[in-house]
Amino acid sequence: MSSVPRHAVVEIEPEVDHAVVEGQVVLLEPREGRYLSLDDVGSRVWELLKREPRVEAAIQALLGEYDVDETRLRSDVATFLERCEELKLLRVRPGPGDRADGGG
Repeated sequence: MSSVPRHAVVEIEPEVDHAVVEGQVVLLEPREGRYLSLDDVGSRVWELLKREPRVEAAIQALLGEYDVDETRLRSDVATFLERCEELKLLRVRPGPGDRADGGG
C-alpha cells in the first residue's frame, strides 16, 4: 500500500485489545496469542484512529504535532496500516467519496 484512499476509514478488529504502558500502546491479538508494542509514533497513530477512524483526520492531526514532510508522513502511515492489516489488527476501507478501486 503506497497510499491510502483520501477518505479511507479504519475498522479495528473487535477482538484486538490494547493498553497504554509507559506511554506506548501494547496490543493483544488473541487469535495468534501475540502481544505487539508500538513505538511512540505508532502509538499516537493507533490512539488517533481509535478515537476517529478517518485516516485523513489522523494524518492532519499528526501533521500538526510533528515536524514532518506531508508526503513522508502519508507514506509512513500507509506502511503502518498495511502492516497492521497483514497482522489482522485492522482493516482499511474506502470511505464516502472514494471509488471502489481506491481512487479518490
